[in-house]
Amino acid sequence: LLFVGCERLPDWNHKPFYAGDMQGVQDYLSDTFETSIKNRDFSGLSIAIFNDQGIIWSQGFGYANKEASIKASADTTYRAGQLGVLFLAASVFKAQSLGYLDINRPVIDYLPELRLRSGVVPRSITIHSLLSQHSGLPKDIWNGAWYTDSVSPLELSTLLSNEYLVCTPNTEYVPSNLSFVLIQAIIERLTQ
Repeated sequence: LLFVGCERLPDWNHKPFYAGDMQGVQDYLSDTFETSIKNRDFSGLSIAIFNDQGIIWSQGFGYANKEASIKASADTTYRAGQLGVLFLAASVFKAQSLGYLDINRPVIDYLPELRLRSGVVPRSITIHSLLSQHSGLPKDIWNGAWYTDSVSPLELSTLLSNEYLVCTPNTEYVPSNLSFVLIQAIIERLTQ
């Protein structure tokens, strides 16, 4: 069982459960989620627990859309948001293990057409610096909008040509959605 993105461990005031005790797990998770929703930690979620035979348990908690009073169910579809970053990072390390890329090579080696407003993308920006959020690239060139289409490297170059670095690469932690768009473009180029 894996909890992704927990900011803190839940309070443990629940009876213990043991390996194989699915009812204990369900009771614990149900209590935890319902308490968190009551405490307004979040408005809703859907969960599924499965094994190699299929889904063991699935349930929705709270609201899929609180404003419209739409309850969450086991079948509610959500936007993936930042969860895609985990899969993208995994694909980078898979590509590295297969010899397609090296996370310590400059991004410009993979996307040579990239340019910034100040000129060429510095060779100090590597895939590693993109993954670790130390590239110095702007946080978001789409001004917070959901961007659902794939962006070609040429389109990225055009978008980046209007941008400056926000700091010297590899000196500051600056969360950047753009870093993951660049990684996506690299993976797409290497696997075509």
